[in-house]
Amino acid sequence: MNKRILLWLILLIGVLIVIILFTRGQPTEDTTIGQPDDPPSIEEPVEEMRVLASGSNSTIDSKEVKVFNDYDEYINFIDSNFIVAETTVDFRERVVVAVFMGLRPTGGYQVDIREVEERDGKMYVYAYFRTPGEDCIVTQQITYPYEIVSIPHTNLPIEVVTEVEVYDCP
Repeated sequence: MNKRILLWLILLIGVLIVIILFTRGQPTEDTTIGQPDDPPSIEEPVEEMRVLASGSNSTIDSKEVKVFNDYDEYINFIDSNFIVAETTVDFRERVVVAVFMGLRPTGGYQVDIREVEERDGKMYVYAYFRTPGEDCIVTQQITYPYEIVSIPHTNLPIEVVTEVEVYDCP
């Protein structure tokens, strides 16, 4: 009986060794273009919009839009409203826009900021209030949907345009 267990253990260890050897990643070749001493390029396109936070649990119970040009004001706001959001924002180059849908009776609601456009002397931020259709099965819980984004710094007035978008569920 002991020989049989010993043989099974040896077989098991052998199978594990084979699995480990065949699942290890293969080393990759260095595909660097240019000389190794070339400094990395620091010129990157500025991203138009970056999502800092999105969720369904805030303490803002009414439809609201906030624009932040100051780090301390932004940090105080997210801390006092128990929102977990990215805080590494350079306010010399970025502005933070927060859109809140307010209290909703169920889950399935979402704020979706999709586009930023400079037009007619204003910076327009387009936010869609996604609402579940009649056939959607959603959680029976009060929610407070929101989304917070950063956009390139501007001195233009910022106008947030909202639109309700009802989506169907399969």
